[in-house]
Amino acid sequence: MSAKKNIIFHDFGKAVVWSFRLARETSPRLFYTIIGCFILESAIPVASTAALGMLVAKLKDVAPGNTTAFHSLALWLGLAVFLLAMEFILTEIRAFSRLRLVDETGVNLQKQLYQHTVNMDLSFFEESEALNKLFRASGGSGGALGPIQSTLAGAAACVQIISLFGLMLYLQPMMAMLLFLAGIPLLVIRCLSALQKYELDLRTTQRRRLSRYYTSLLTGTDNVAAIKLLNLAAEVIARFEKTARSIVHDKSVVLKKISIRLGSSVILYMLVLVAVIGWLTYRFSLGSIAVSALVTFCLSAFRALKSNLQLSKAMATAAESALAIIPLLEFLAVKPAIADQGNVVPTSIKGRIELENVSFTYPHVRKQVIENLSLIIEPGQTVAVVGRNGAGKTTLVKLISRLYEIESGTIKIDDIETRDLSLNWLYSHIAMVFQKPTRFEASVHDNIAFGDWLRLHDKPEEVCSLAEITGLKNFVDNLPQGMETHLGRLFGDVTLSAGQWQLLAISRAMARSNSILILDEPTSNLDTHFENYMFHALRELAAKRTVIIISHRLSTVKAADRVLVLDAGHLVEDGTHDQLLSRSGFYADMVASQKDEVFFK
Repeated sequence: MSAKKNIIFHDFGKAVVWSFRLARETSPRLFYTIIGCFILESAIPVASTAALGMLVAKLKDVAPGNTTAFHSLALWLGLAVFLLAMEFILTEIRAFSRLRLVDETGVNLQKQLYQHTVNMDLSFFEESEALNKLFRASGGSGGALGPIQSTLAGAAACVQIISLFGLMLYLQPMMAMLLFLAGIPLLVIRCLSALQKYELDLRTTQRRRLSRYYTSLLTGTDNVAAIKLLNLAAEVIARFEKTARSIVHDKSVVLKKISIRLGSSVILYMLVLVAVIGWLTYRFSLGSIAVSALVTFCLSAFRALKSNLQLSKAMATAAESALAIIPLLEFLAVKPAIADQGNVVPTSIKGRIELENVSFTYPHVRKQVIENLSLIIEPGQTVAVVGRNGAGKTTLVKLISRLYEIESGTIKIDDIETRDLSLNWLYSHIAMVFQKPTRFEASVHDNIAFGDWLRLHDKPEEVCSLAEITGLKNFVDNLPQGMETHLGRLFGDVTLSAGQWQLLAISRAMARSNSILILDEPTSNLDTHFENYMFHALRELAAKRTVIIISHRLSTVKAADRVLVLDAGHLVEDGTHDQLLSRSGFYADMVASQKDEVFFK
C-alpha cells in the first residue's frame, strides 16, 4: 500500500472519530437515541426471521380442534408482527433524531467554518491552492454526520449478517460459508470505489472552482453588463461547457469502472445464492431437510443479502463522507499567518504611526513591494499618499492595519508595536474604505451602523446625524422606507449608484469615531458635489483623528496636511503640497501631467 493511501486511511479514521465527537458534543440526547435505535434495529431482523421460521414449523401442527397448536401459532405470529412493528417504529425514531442532529451539527459546523475563515489573513485568500482547500472544506461541512450514520448503519448490518450467518451455519454450514465468501468482493469493491471518488474530487477541484467562476460571470449583477457589451457571452458559455464537460468525462470514466465492478460482484453473489437455494430445494425434495429449516435458511439468506448490500453501501458511504470531511479538517487545522499573540489593549488611541525599515513581499512574488520604508505620522494629521500604480500605496495601509504581516522592520501605533497589540483591539480602531467598498445587502441604517455596530445598532438618531453630515440624507429621504430601505438587488428592489455606495462606505468609516481613518481612493466615484460633502464630513468628524488618504485626484491631495510620495515601495518625497511643488521633483512631475485634476495612473 502506498504512503499516500496510508495517509488517507489515517485521515479517514480521524474524520470518523471527529464526526462522533462533534455529534456527541452537539446533542448527547439525540446522539445516544440514534445509537440505541441502531442497536435494537440490528437485533430485530434475526429475531423476526427465527420467529417466521418457527411460525412455518407450527403450521403443520395446526388442525381443527387443536387449541394448543393454535395458541402456539398465534403466539409466534404475534411475536413476528410485534418485531416488525418495532423495527418500523425504531426506524422512524432514528430518522427523526438524525434529521434533528443533522440540523444542529450543520449550524455549529458552519459557524466554526466561518469563524476560522474570517480569522485567516488576506494572503491566504490570494493563493489558488488555499482557495481550493477552502472550496473542498465548504463541500464537506454539510455532511458532518455522514460517517456516523454510515458507520452505525454498517455496524447494524454487520451484527445482522453475523447473526444471520450464525443461524445459517447452524442449519447448513457449507452453504452458509459459500454465501459468506461470495459477499466479500462486494464489500471490498464498494470501499475502493469511495477512495476513487475522493481522488476524483481532488483532481477536479480547480476545474469546479473555474466552472463556478464562469457561472458568476454569466449570472452576477456586477458582470452581466460587461459580458453583454463585450459580446463575450458565447465565449464564456463555451469555456464553461468545456470545463464542465471535462469534469463530467472524468467522472463518467470513474463511475463506469465502479459500476462494472459492482455489477460483476452482485451477479457473482446472486449466482451463488441461486445455486445454494437450488441445492437445498433438491435436498428438501429428497426429504433430507425439514421444511422449517429450508424456510428459515432461505429467509436468512435473503435477509443476509439485504444486510450485505446495506453493509457494503454503508461502508462506501462512510468512506465517502469521511473522505469529504478530511479537507474540512485540513482547513480547520490551518493556522493564520498573522497570529494574535498580542495582549496589549490600550484604553484609547491617539493615532501616532511609526514605520521603521519595513519590507514586504507578496507570496510567490520575487520583488519587494515595500522596501526598507521608514516614516512617522503624527496624531491628528491628514496625510495623502500618492504614487503611480504598483508603488505600494494600498499595501502600505494594509500593513499598518496588519492585514498582512511585514517581513522585517517594525510598525508602531502610539509607540506600541502592532505585533504586541491585540488584533481585535487593532481592527476595532482602524476604519478603512477600500477602493471597491463592500455593498452590504441590508438597510441604509445598518450599512452605516456596521461601522461601529455594538455602539450604533440601537441608536438611529446618531446614525441619521452621520447620514446628514456626509450628505446621504439628500437621496435617502427619497427612498421608499428612508433609512430602513433595504439596499441591494439580491433580496430587494432598491440599489444605489457607484458614487452613492462609496459615500455610504465613507459614512460607515466615519461612524467608528475612536480610530485611525484610512480612505483608499475615496473620491474615485464621487462628483464634485458629493466630494464637497466628504470634505465637510472630514472637517466635522475627523478633525482630531489621524487620516490617511490614498488618491490620484489633486483636489483631495491638496486638502491634506502632508503628502507622502511612494515609488516602487520607497518613500521618495515627503512634505506639503506647496513644498513638494517647489522642489520640482517626482510629485511636481505628477502634477504637471495631470488632466481634469486627476493624476495619470
